[in-house]
Amino acid sequence: MIIGLGMLLIPTPGGLEPRAWHMLALFVATIVAIIAKVMPMGAVCLVALTISGLFGLTPVVPGKGDVGMLSGFANSTIWLIGIAMLLSRAVIKTGLGRRVALFFISVFGKKMIGVAYGFALADLVLGPGIPSASARGGGIMYPIMQSVATAYGSEPGPTARKAGSFLAIAISQIDTIVCAMFLTAMAGNPIMASLAGDLGVT
Repeated sequence: MIIGLGMLLIPTPGGLEPRAWHMLALFVATIVAIIAKVMPMGAVCLVALTISGLFGLTPVVPGKGDVGMLSGFANSTIWLIGIAMLLSRAVIKTGLGRRVALFFISVFGKKMIGVAYGFALADLVLGPGIPSASARGGGIMYPIMQSVATAYGSEPGPTARKAGSFLAIAISQIDTIVCAMFLTAMAGNPIMASLAGDLGVT
């Protein structure tokens, strides 16, 4: 808040409307609060949204040419991402993602290349329902990959190249490719599709 208030004390630069300068001050204060972790990110954003509505920066009832305080929630893309995030949490929490990955590894994992194919198929199956590369790669695939590497006697250090290095690179590449394959495989995809739609590209 101190940073935001400090910016408000600075005279509005020439060529800018006071409301635009005040919005920038609120935006900077919000980003700093998120980085400093004064509250959870969702709470910080709700406080910023409320302040912007109370002070008319983004009015609750928008006039002509204004952006409404809650207009972002009317965007179907945002709801798609939110629902997919809830679904991904359920997949991770119930252990379904882990079971899917282990199933494919058990079927294809007779050789190290088969283990990589098992991870690829698991990521392919989970991709459409988990819109986060970090949730899939870091939350599901990485712990299993680490266990498989350990089972092969591969640990960070001199034995890393026995299995761990190969599997870590494979998981990283697989996750990136799956992100590009499905609209809901990464939170940024629906946003990019929406921006493309605004330019007439379907």
